[in-house]
Amino acid sequence: MHDVSPADLSPLPGSEPPRDCPLCPRLVDYRMACRAEHPGWYNAPVPAFGDPKAQLAIVGLAPGKHGANRTGRPFTGDYAGDLLFDTLRTLGLSSGDYDSRIDDGVQFHGAIIINAVKCLPPENKPTGQEIQNCRTFFEEQLASLRNVRTILALGKIAHDAACRALGLTLSRAKFGHGAVHQGPNGLRLVDSYHCSRYNQNTGRLTDQMFLEAMQKAAAHPMKGERADRLVTDRLVLRRARPDDLDALHAIFTDKETMAHWSTPPHRSIEESRAWLDSMIHADPVAGDDFIIEKDGEVVGKIGPWKLPEFGILLRRDLWGQGLGQEAGETLIDYLRGRGVPHLVADVDPDNKGSIRLMEKLGFTRSGYKEKAMQHGNRWVDSLFLRRDL
Repeated sequence: MHDVSPADLSPLPGSEPPRDCPLCPRLVDYRMACRAEHPGWYNAPVPAFGDPKAQLAIVGLAPGKHGANRTGRPFTGDYAGDLLFDTLRTLGLSSGDYDSRIDDGVQFHGAIIINAVKCLPPENKPTGQEIQNCRTFFEEQLASLRNVRTILALGKIAHDAACRALGLTLSRAKFGHGAVHQGPNGLRLVDSYHCSRYNQNTGRLTDQMFLEAMQKAAAHPMKGERADRLVTDRLVLRRARPDDLDALHAIFTDKETMAHWSTPPHRSIEESRAWLDSMIHADPVAGDDFIIEKDGEVVGKIGPWKLPEFGILLRRDLWGQGLGQEAGETLIDYLRGRGVPHLVADVDPDNKGSIRLMEKLGFTRSGYKEKAMQHGNRWVDSLFLRRDL
């Protein structure tokens, strides 16, 4: 890695600084000290990584010493990268299994990472002049991303750099975790606390907080009208209503039906009521969930409760009749028509029936995570599948 240039590794090679960029004397001195201390490391300006046709640009602060400065790929090899890459995979924005190595085979789909500062700063703190010196590279890369709709800024320095690039006034577009700012030409800027070890260890940023910020950033504005009802040969897909409670509760309390679901069987009707309420009052921009009805009876649910996550839950006595595939094909056609770019399914690897169903619906395997969630007293792995629409 000691002789690889940033352009050699970048999806945006024409906008990267040279390997021995001389613009910031303090950072040059630190780079040379790192090369002397760790001659096998990358030790150079860290290039962008991801999809050059991305709709989501993730803006980081600068390389970490033992992470990107060592490996040559943003967020790769340090604590912050574990959460970032895991969340990207959960949302279907990456494929492959992240292993903290530049050659682990991870690929991004619709997302790209660019840093506000390309070189490693001492104590992860670039000066104002160093940020300004790197502004040319950062803004040129951002401008070259023709398909970007949203920028996710990880921390205030990234937020400020993105605001300057978009022409937003810092006094009006104030940084705040989860805040959304409207930029020119329909661009959005979404803020998140940085996924650093410090922020995670102190509880300032939890996994759920980061996932929710990333979901906001990845949300794709849907086209057309939101359908209240979709009809197949044997089924009706419709919006949830309060009077669905008893039928859903019967499904949610069935141990075999819920054996591979993301939560254990419900223990009370109040638990099912809370779940139904969240479905009824879900943000219509963030998801598009439906009740499955057959012959006037509620027999399950289907859809992305929060895009792009896709799931199907069907009453056990109706398994094996092709109803999941029938409902899935209809809903996928509808979501494609609304401009949803992709869907992702998170399936228990032991749930062979669901895996077969997702593959029949055109999903392909995109990643795997061990001990992804706790189901009762046991840990469950996750198999991720993705379908481009």
